Amino acid sequence: MAGVGERYRVRQGTWRIVCEIRDDALVVVLVKVGHRRDVYKGL
Repeated sequence: MAGVGERYRVRQGTWRIVCEIRDDALVVVLVKVGHRRDVYKGL
C-alpha cells in the first residue's frame, strides 16, 4: 500500500484490516477496519 510507513492489509471474507508494523518499537498499529468497498477511502 502506498502511504506513510509500512502498511499491510489482512483479508477476512469481505472485510479488510489495514495495519502498520513498526519493528523498531515492536508495535502493530491498527489503522482501519471495514468492508472492502470502503476501507481504502481516505488512506
